[in-house]
Amino acid sequence: MLADFIGISLPEVQTYDGGRSQLYLECIFPLMLVEQKKGWSGIQAAMPLQFQIKDVRKRAIEFVLALDSYDLAQRRLQIEKEKSDLRREWGIIINHLRDKAKIIGCKFSDLPADPVPAWPPEIYPSLWFIETEGDVPLQKKLHALRSELLVLENSKIPSVQEDADRLNAQLREKSDDLAALNLAISEMELSFSSDRADRSRLEAQIANLNEDIAHHNDLIRLRRMGSTEKLTISSGHCPTCHQEIQDVLLPQDEDYNALSIEESLSFLKGQRGTFQAMQKELVASISDKVARLDKYRAKAAAIRSEIRTIKSALITDARLPSEAALERRVWLRSEIARLSSTSDEISVMLDSMEDVTARWADVLTKEMKLPTGLISPSDSRKLMALKDSVCEQLVKYGLKSFDPAEFDISPDSYLPIYGNFDLSFDMSASDLIRLIWAYLLGLLEVARTFPNNHTGFVFFDEPQQQNVKDLSFSALLQRAYLAKKFNQQVVVSISKLPLDFITIIPETERHLIDINDKWMLIPE
Repeated sequence: MLADFIGISLPEVQTYDGGRSQLYLECIFPLMLVEQKKGWSGIQAAMPLQFQIKDVRKRAIEFVLALDSYDLAQRRLQIEKEKSDLRREWGIIINHLRDKAKIIGCKFSDLPADPVPAWPPEIYPSLWFIETEGDVPLQKKLHALRSELLVLENSKIPSVQEDADRLNAQLREKSDDLAALNLAISEMELSFSSDRADRSRLEAQIANLNEDIAHHNDLIRLRRMGSTEKLTISSGHCPTCHQEIQDVLLPQDEDYNALSIEESLSFLKGQRGTFQAMQKELVASISDKVARLDKYRAKAAAIRSEIRTIKSALITDARLPSEAALERRVWLRSEIARLSSTSDEISVMLDSMEDVTARWADVLTKEMKLPTGLISPSDSRKLMALKDSVCEQLVKYGLKSFDPAEFDISPDSYLPIYGNFDLSFDMSASDLIRLIWAYLLGLLEVARTFPNNHTGFVFFDEPQQQNVKDLSFSALLQRAYLAKKFNQQVVVSISKLPLDFITIIPETERHLIDINDKWMLIPE
């Protein structure tokens, strides 16, 4: 690979889809090579975007300058990846636990949906057996079933004749239970349908709020970029004839203080938070009702089976052992074994969560140890050196669009700014060319005194764009010539040599190549 040949170890960065990708050379070279066709429209103008790398321009500058913020960003990304993996692993365990509980007609109480830093938690998760009369702890249900089985096993199996009165009473009881259960199922289905409709409405409201929030963020972003001009139409006057415009149908006798964009944004985010909390509660309610419906339907099917068994027992030979009593004993043994076995499996799974919580605690500890500031002292020195270099060059290049002493390097994007605004939006075309010269050579000069990943090479293809004065171009050549002293190289391809070219760079210290009426200037 070319990167190996150059001696650059390409880092991994985050993509917009949450994945990982190399910071390819194509993303780094716009800070070192400027080609004529697209490169002079702005700093990093030829940056490829097809790799879908998040904040690719910022990541490239961080890498070239070897900023601590780059390493810090990588560490944050790694921690976020570890947290995401642990959340996914935790979610898989939680889903398995809930599926296990659902199989035996139970639900969890106090089961943490998100990872916790210690296990067991203060309130240990418990299993509850779903009953129409009211949920009961699983262990309490198991105790009741074992007690009933013990009583039956200590008594003889009655005949049909001996068990007739009990069977008739049980038949009436089961029929009443089935009727009540069917009614509960109908009510639960209606409530479930209502909750689903409410969830759909909440999702639509949250989507609308997200759209409004995005619009407000765009307005704030536009205003920060300089969109502060007061339009005449917004003050009630026509911009053409300057007559008053009534943009409302009703008289506005009272004066109201409208919310600012920031206040509206805060209000919308508050509404979204409220709706999201309601949505979360609704999702939990729907999940609970689904589990109860499944349990109720399974219990209704079991009751119907018991009713059929009782009716069958009542019409059999009165001298035979009661089929219902026998089936009850068999069912109790089977149910106790099923509930006990699944409960034991769930206990083992709960114990296994200690490993995940330990790793989660380690990740949280690493996250707490990360520096809170965005810019380290070392990064501040590098950015200050870059600012000084660019400022000094802009003075020599004859910048006129603004006072070079008032420009700064953004701590967020590491690009030149003036009054918190991107310089490329508010300067002449020729001054933009001067800014590109200064910034790329500034990166090269910072690499002379600070640790960096710069290749030590800069290439300008036809840098005298937008009719930049020869005086400015000569100053560029003089500045680029200094790179030779630091074992760096600046190559320039030009169609027209400045008049004072010979005096700027001695013939013995440069190599001039004529390529189809185009000169390639290479330091010796």
